[in-house]
Amino acid sequence: MIRLRVFLPLLAAVVWLRVPPAWAADNASGHFKLGEQLFEPTDVYAASVADFMAPAKKLVMVLLADFPFDHAKLGKAADLHREAMDQALAHRKNIIELMVRPDGDSDLFAYFSATMIDVDLHEQEPNEEVQWQSTLSPRVEGRYRTKAPGSYKGESYTFDFKVAVDVARR
Repeated sequence: MIRLRVFLPLLAAVVWLRVPPAWAADNASGHFKLGEQLFEPTDVYAASVADFMAPAKKLVMVLLADFPFDHAKLGKAADLHREAMDQALAHRKNIIELMVRPDGDSDLFAYFSATMIDVDLHEQEPNEEVQWQSTLSPRVEGRYRTKAPGSYKGESYTFDFKVAVDVARR
């Protein structure tokens, strides 16, 4: 009986440490609005990739989609961006890519497959507010939003995303 009293709390501690609590689940919420087009994420995936501005450095690419990603294919993809785009095209849906650097600097790219519109806010004047609590593996958490409506190719845009996602091992 004494062994059982010692063993059960130990087993419970091991299970608790191995199973992530519900509050640690991957999730993303918010919106991206460009003119009349509205994107609201239903799925999220994140992985460490080479920084397109400095290939010797790493950043975390957070992918948001309004359809269920095939996470297994994303995990095996040699080109994460291309695989995400292919999945969006196959579903005729949309994706957002958030590029999150270790210092918190971030970029946003959007792709609307129905209208074939690519949005690259990398070259825009800074109009975002970034509040990342964590920017590196194993988890990215925070908020990324516009401070005020911006303009992209004559269309007004706003975005406001809250993200909490584990960074996949690749």
